[in-house]
Amino acid sequence: MLERNKVTLSGASAGAPMIFIHGFGCDQSMWSQVAGQFKAHHPIVTYDLTGMGQSDLSAYDPGRYADLRAHAEDLVEIIEQLQLEDAVLVG
Repeated sequence: MLERNKVTLSGASAGAPMIFIHGFGCDQSMWSQVAGQFKAHHPIVTYDLTGMGQSDLSAYDPGRYADLRAHAEDLVEIIEQLQLEDAVLVG
């Protein structure tokens, strides 16, 4: 999941982790300037939604990703794999 969705970690090692989620038709680069403002005090997580940006396009299933449920399930899996607690979602 982390590689498939091009998960990028940056910022501080302590503090509440901030996960920046882009909209449809975009990629994680849309958050570069905004996320940079928080890097000194928070761990920063950005990623590309499945089927967008630099995600593994072969993982995209139009039927599964026809609504937000599959994207939400992907987000939960990313949070679990990174073992994040008390994360702040931005997007």
